[in-house]
Amino acid sequence: GRYKKDGTFGVTGEANEIEEDVILRIEEHRFIPMASAKWRNKKLDFSSLNNLISSLKSLPSKIELGASRYADDLKALIRLSQDNEIKEIANNPVKIKTLWETSQIPDFRNISEGEHTKIISLIFKKICEEEQLSDDWLREQIKPIEKYYGDINSLSNRLAYIRTWTFISQKSKWIKNPDYWQKKTRLIEDKLSDALHETLTDRFVDKGTNRLRFKYKDKKEVLSGINSAGEITVEGKYFGKFEGLKFISEKIGSESYMKYVMSSLSKTIGEEVTKKSLKIISSDFKNLSLESDLFIYLNDEKIASLKPGNTPLKPEVSILYDEPLDKKIKLSLENSIKEWLTSYIELTLKEIFSLTESKNMQPRAKGIAYRLTEELGLIKRDKIEEEIKLLDKKSRQELRRIGVRIGKFSIFFPATVKPKATELLVSLWMNFSGKKYNASDIKKIKESLPRPGITSCEINNNISHQIYKVLGYLPFGKLVIRADIIERLDKLIYDEIEKDKKEHSFAITDEMIALLGCSRENIRFIVKYLGFKEQKKKGKNSHSQEEGETEIRYVKKYNRKPYNQKKLQKNKRDKIKNNNSNIFSENKELISLKERL
Repeated sequence: GRYKKDGTFGVTGEANEIEEDVILRIEEHRFIPMASAKWRNKKLDFSSLNNLISSLKSLPSKIELGASRYADDLKALIRLSQDNEIKEIANNPVKIKTLWETSQIPDFRNISEGEHTKIISLIFKKICEEEQLSDDWLREQIKPIEKYYGDINSLSNRLAYIRTWTFISQKSKWIKNPDYWQKKTRLIEDKLSDALHETLTDRFVDKGTNRLRFKYKDKKEVLSGINSAGEITVEGKYFGKFEGLKFISEKIGSESYMKYVMSSLSKTIGEEVTKKSLKIISSDFKNLSLESDLFIYLNDEKIASLKPGNTPLKPEVSILYDEPLDKKIKLSLENSIKEWLTSYIELTLKEIFSLTESKNMQPRAKGIAYRLTEELGLIKRDKIEEEIKLLDKKSRQELRRIGVRIGKFSIFFPATVKPKATELLVSLWMNFSGKKYNASDIKKIKESLPRPGITSCEINNNISHQIYKVLGYLPFGKLVIRADIIERLDKLIYDEIEKDKKEHSFAITDEMIALLGCSRENIRFIVKYLGFKEQKKKGKNSHSQEEGETEIRYVKKYNRKPYNQKKLQKNKRDKIKNNNSNIFSENKELISLKERL
């Protein structure tokens, strides 16, 4: 049954297998969160044309919602509202609503906004004049389209235009005989589609063979086309497609032919790169993502890579493109993607950035906060001991308030050990390190890293200690242990020592083993590494049931009783206070005078 063994991710047909890192993200529910959502007001005011436009432009009341960009229908409405004749007709809520509905007619032909607005204006005026579009009027509009001959361009334009009328035919309240016109426009659309297919076949396919052949001659322009999926055809045969801003071609002929075709396509490819770049710049970036291979993707297509910046948290970006791109557009695209990347990093690692944003922080506390930010959330105690000694009580309180933990072995920020934060931190460090990791190296390293929830593991010598540090782990001999876990282990040990008032020793407990999630052998290694030695004694221990069995306990290598740090500091303060209050304590002559008196 399914409950007895793990399932698998299956694919259908000739689809590619799902990559391991994608499967892992799905299993662990690690998806890029939405920082905001776009919103447009649905409570429209049809009392006047200006009020309608204002209601469409109104801003959301919730901070997590952002106003959507002007859609095509709103742009059309604004353009129509500038026409005096339209303003005179749209003088009541019913007609204003009709104007708004006609403004939503899609521009299937992708013509200019002005031309499309003329079509909307024509339809709106006719509806207001006659209440419904008559059969004669519709027949007159559609008649020029009902021609099933011509070149590829003519047939393509007619096919796009009839789709506008197919859309209009679905608006039953606009048309007297909607059922008839729905069938009529659909029939014309099908016939035009067939005619276009036949024309394409005649143009590109040699009927005597089963394969496509090119009909080009020297110095003759190659016929090419590009579809909405970014696929380019040359003389009707698939030639390649865009992946992001790069064109990936297939070898479909000799080397000389490929050079000839690529030179012919140079303008088409350049225009498409510019078009895609401008589209990215004007987008809301919700389809952008930074993946573990250090590339930025747009809808699963690479468009940029990371470059080292001044600090790990401030990387630069490099656009991936083929054809020459206008310098201004390239700069604008780089700035837009970098702005998105900065926002994404600050959102994912907001805890780290919050370290240095606290106002009125004590200078020494702020200095440590900056060091923690530079070190990506974890510093070994011995590297910052002098700065810690200089902290006063208020500075320590400020650091605790913003989440910084000053431990015995390190000073760290617990929020940075969250899976999503550590994944991003590793990517940022690998980018900043200066080493040129390829996709295979990155995959191998990330597969070898401890998974979320692992509190300790043996060191993999192929992985840099710095990467373990970024993940929140500290090295202890052959093992690495998460910074927060080693502090908890240390507390457990001294809690056990406190119970043994006589020997000041302790035995390894099940709680300690569970905390580290390692073998008893490894925890013995850690205990010894922390400066304890074995002390065997006979008796009943927690792991044996027989009296007289040897119990292994641990004591400090240096025979020094554990002390209470707070109590020691209090005694020191009391001693200083007593010395200061006694005027004879530091003066031998006064002591002698006191004795004589």
